[in-house]
Amino acid sequence: SLTDYLKKQAQAMRTDDYFDADMAWLDLDSNLDISIGPHETYDDQLAGQKTFYKANVLIVDRAASARLDAFKAAVPFEQANLPVPAAYRPDQTGTMTPIELVDDILRTGQGRAVMEPVAFSLPNDPRVWEAKGAKKVMMRNFADERRSVVLIPLLAAIMDDEVNAWATPDGYFNWVLGHEVGHTLG
Repeated sequence: SLTDYLKKQAQAMRTDDYFDADMAWLDLDSNLDISIGPHETYDDQLAGQKTFYKANVLIVDRAASARLDAFKAAVPFEQANLPVPAAYRPDQTGTMTPIELVDDILRTGQGRAVMEPVAFSLPNDPRVWEAKGAKKVMMRNFADERRSVVLIPLLAAIMDDEVNAWATPDGYFNWVLGHEVGHTLG
């Protein structure tokens, strides 16, 4: 439940041990999703080790998320067919890969960095990946805005109209989704 997650997250922020909170976050199954904590290291330009705090309040579109089940079903096949030796393809049988399509209604901290994210795959703890998996969160409102305000004008300035026709909303969404799914493969 959301209450259980928030209690565990509050405890984690006091102890700096996020395992139980991350596991509870993966179990959330409501129309409101909240992600709080030190997650990403992108802003540590010195060593890439320090995590930065962020928070997102998300409204989950359950119907649209259900339509992403085909992508979710393909993850075990992708994992099994990575072009690397089997030792580098850990068995993820039994782990979950929920994919949520959401509208991000509030973001704070690192979530408001210079390049605001349009999706994320969390938690980043490999122990959680092995025990339960990772959730891919696709922020529809930010992805739509990035495509229309940044990508389309950029493409118009540097590419032919024939190429620009390929810059569809579905194409951009699928590219971002593939990137997020790739985070926990291998």
